[in-house]
Amino acid sequence: MRSLLLILAVASIAALLMCSGDGSEQITGVTAGGDDDNHNGDSLPPPATVVIRVPADQPTIQAGIDSASVGDTVLVADGVYTDDGNRDIEFGGRSIVLMSEDGASHTIIDCGGDPLNLHAGFNVSMASESLLVIDGFTIRGGYHSQGVAINFRSAGPLIKNCVLADNVGMISGGAIRCKSASPTFENCTFVGNSAPTGAIAYLLGGSSPRFINCILAYSTGGDIIECSGNDDLPDLDCSNIYSNEGGDWIGCLTNLSSIQGNMSADPLFCDWGAGDYHLQSASPCVAENNSCNVTIGALGTGCSQ
Repeated sequence: MRSLLLILAVASIAALLMCSGDGSEQITGVTAGGDDDNHNGDSLPPPATVVIRVPADQPTIQAGIDSASVGDTVLVADGVYTDDGNRDIEFGGRSIVLMSEDGASHTIIDCGGDPLNLHAGFNVSMASESLLVIDGFTIRGGYHSQGVAINFRSAGPLIKNCVLADNVGMISGGAIRCKSASPTFENCTFVGNSAPTGAIAYLLGGSSPRFINCILAYSTGGDIIECSGNDDLPDLDCSNIYSNEGGDWIGCLTNLSSIQGNMSADPLFCDWGAGDYHLQSASPCVAENNSCNVTIGALGTGCSQ
């Protein structure tokens, strides 16, 4: 649905399009309708940006990023993206927008990692990447030492409408690791991640990530978020932490459990065992069922109670 709306929107402003030399488009502003993922009302792409499409213009996500300049948008079509060029992804100092056409349930980065083949999702490692935006992906199946879905260092970008699922950290940070980095996660779902220390997140070097309208559930291993020092202080707003093996509102999260709309309640995924992280209509993460009046997590309602 969203892809069709995008195509129609682009066609309606064809007079405003200019082709760049590499076949990518320069668009002065397209707004597409939403679907069951949290992309309602998003602008595709931001005004006056070059759009590089994967796989239409470049064959892999890494190739799309490598061909982008600061401020460009890399727009990824529906599909499951695997193997080299679609995992262990680097941004090379670029602050760009990397987003999917139709949201996290339709655009999946499958890292395909295991103990004999170590692979991760993204490495965000330069201060110049702090204005980076990653929007609308599922990042799953990573297996590496630490910071498996996204490893942050010296940068605080925006990660929104993403699912980070079933990633394994051998040392720490099953989903993310932050070193001197304070990214913002907005409407993200963390589920089934694992690590001995910081099953979902490991923080050090004065990192202060923020989680807004996020679900953090069903992790295994150590504390859900491990803060290595007194300067490592996560902030959570309208977020749901539920059924994590190492505990929920513990450690550096202890004082956040009952403030800012935070909760600990079964998110009522449609079928989390099968990888369906849409919400049942009765979920406390559905806007009309919580005090924040917002959708919590990356995906909206996908099934009835």
